[in-house]
Amino acid sequence: MTKEQIQSISTDNKTVIVNKINKKYELTFRKQNRLMCTIWLHHYQQIDPIITKFLATGEVDAGGVWMV
Repeated sequence: MTKEQIQSISTDNKTVIVNKINKKYELTFRKQNRLMCTIWLHHYQQIDPIITKFLATGEVDAGGVWMV
């Protein structure tokens, strides 16, 4: 298993880390320095809308499941 960090985006209280593991993408969401959730995606194009919404609202829409 090869793990490569692709990007890390932070604001004052939110952080998203994107890793590529084999052919999947792992997104780790932190809010106020606490792990909120980790989701896995198959397609890179799905990443940007999820990150944008999280940074704007603090919510994660992971395939119909909302984390607040």
